[in-house]
Amino acid sequence: MIDATYHWLMHHARRSIAGRPTRTTWGWLMVLSLALAALLALPMAARAQSGTGGPGIAQGPSLANVPPPAWVRPGTRVTFYSAAASVTQRRYQLIEDPSGPWQDPVTGKRYRSTEDAGESVDGASGDGVSQVDVVALDGNDVILGSTLYGIDRNSGTLSVLPGAGVRTAGGAIDGLWMSPLLLSQLRTGSVGGLLVLRGDYPLNGTTYQALSIVNPTPGAYSSQTYDTRTGVLLASTTNTAGTLSPVRLPGQGPVQGPTQLTISRFVSIRQMTTPGIGSPVPAWVPGTPGLTYSGRYRWTNPIDPSSGSISYPMTAQTTFTSSGTTWALYGLRSQIDLPGSSAPTDSTGVSSGIGPYWWDPGALTGFRDGQVLDTDPVTTMTVTVTGQGSTSVGPDVTITSQVPGTNGSSTYDVASGVLLGQVISVASSGIEVDLALDQLP
Repeated sequence: MIDATYHWLMHHARRSIAGRPTRTTWGWLMVLSLALAALLALPMAARAQSGTGGPGIAQGPSLANVPPPAWVRPGTRVTFYSAAASVTQRRYQLIEDPSGPWQDPVTGKRYRSTEDAGESVDGASGDGVSQVDVVALDGNDVILGSTLYGIDRNSGTLSVLPGAGVRTAGGAIDGLWMSPLLLSQLRTGSVGGLLVLRGDYPLNGTTYQALSIVNPTPGAYSSQTYDTRTGVLLASTTNTAGTLSPVRLPGQGPVQGPTQLTISRFVSIRQMTTPGIGSPVPAWVPGTPGLTYSGRYRWTNPIDPSSGSISYPMTAQTTFTSSGTTWALYGLRSQIDLPGSSAPTDSTGVSSGIGPYWWDPGALTGFRDGQVLDTDPVTTMTVTVTGQGSTSVGPDVTITSQVPGTNGSSTYDVASGVLLGQVISVASSGIEVDLALDQLP
């Protein structure tokens, strides 16, 4: 898989000696990556560390004893569509409406949310898809990996943004799901300044029996809506008022910044069947502190490829921070030797029997050229066996992952399963990375 190299590419792309990335490629991407990371990717890691589970739920012993929903198992992928906007004087609101779908059973009042009708979401600065993969289960804990795909509507391509890898209690994970058991125990009505409401929630042709948790505070509005049967998050919105600027216009008060809006909606749950899911870690993993890769970071002007390429040395050091029987969390420190700017970049992730740092040796042995290992119906990411070769250490297999605008090839040693090297290129930015393992574990 190409997740690890995506980290290298996306963190270092803005340092390209090309000077300044084009507005089409990076202008919207910076806005989207910051907003969507705050909405989806970072909460998964941050809340796992801070100890919060879902809205209004403290992660204590009771939550630690709650198992994840029954449909959560290794290979499960949950996909969300998300958008972020910076809009002047537009807000999501919970509005009292006699014909609204949401009802407070205590007062009998009914409400509608502007998100239900698509109100206040025009002018989005960017949108994309977030995918969270269940890598493993460990008791009531889950090990998760996430990836964000930003949609470049000008070029019709996807740009992959850095995700995260975490281990956390599986009963309730903010931004993903809440156990149906926990949902059934939530009292409806006003709870500590929040509104807990039940009602029908139509989404993509399906009407769900849902529970919505709303913070109606003006300027700090947020909502999360869950399917009461599966516990999966159906929709999440935030509406944060802009801050006051010290700038004052003539005859007016302080200038208020634009309202920040985010929205995420459930797309699908599917069970991947890629050979290697749930396989035991190779024998070398527990005794190996990390892996080191070296190679080149290359940039070619995507507008005028004939102008030539610029290349710089690059290294990547992967350190396994914790592991289980089928998985290992890792920290990644990557560095490009750019003139005047060679500070390293750190990120995290999770590796398993389908990459990025090893592939199940048993699965590799049975692969054949042209074999399609997975095709994602949302992003169209296709994972295919594209080569079987041999080096001085023995047979290897190359697996290519391709999504519109990005192509990556990873080569694995059949005997040990270890990642020998990767080549990845992003057409829209003209970036290519070629890295090889320095030493076998």
